[in-house]
Amino acid sequence: MADVFLIGLIFVLAGFVKGVAGFGLPTVSVALVALLRPIPEAIALMLEPAFVNNLWQGLAGGQSREVLPRIGVFLACAVVGTIAAAWHLASVDGRLLSGLLGLSLLASATLALAAPKLPAPDQPLERLLAALMGLVSGVLAGFTGSFLLPAAPWLQAIRLPREQFVQG
Repeated sequence: MADVFLIGLIFVLAGFVKGVAGFGLPTVSVALVALLRPIPEAIALMLEPAFVNNLWQGLAGGQSREVLPRIGVFLACAVVGTIAAAWHLASVDGRLLSGLLGLSLLASATLALAAPKLPAPDQPLERLLAALMGLVSGVLAGFTGSFLLPAAPWLQAIRLPREQFVQG
C-alpha cells in the first residue's frame, strides 16, 4: 500500500513538471518509479497517464493545423518505433533498460544544460530526417518511457514556435 501511495505522489510530481515545462511526465515518472519497482513495470505504469496527458495536450493546444503538417511524418514514425519497442519490452533485460534510461536521462540533462543552438535543416533534409528522428525517438520511448531524445532537440532544431513545440 505504501508503494501505491508513493507512486501516486510520483505521478503528481511528474504531472507538475509536465505542467510547468510542457514535457517530462514520462521521464520523471519512470526514473522515480524505477526506484520502487522493476523498470519494465515502471514503464508500463507510465504508459496510460502519459498517453492520456499527451492526447489532451495535443488536442487542446490549438495549434494542430500548423503543427501536424510539419511533424506528421515524425509523429507517425515515432508511433511505429514506440509500438515496435514496447512489443519487445518484456523480453529485454531490465539492466539493459535501466542503463538505456540512465544514458537517456544523462544525455537529456547534458543537452539541457549545454543548450546548444542546433542548426536548422533545410526543408528537403528536414523531411528526410523527420522519419529517422521519429523512429529513433519512438524506439527509445518504447524501451525507456522517455520521449525526450532525440525528439526535443529535433523539435527545437526545426524551430517550432513554443506553443507548437509543446503541442508537438
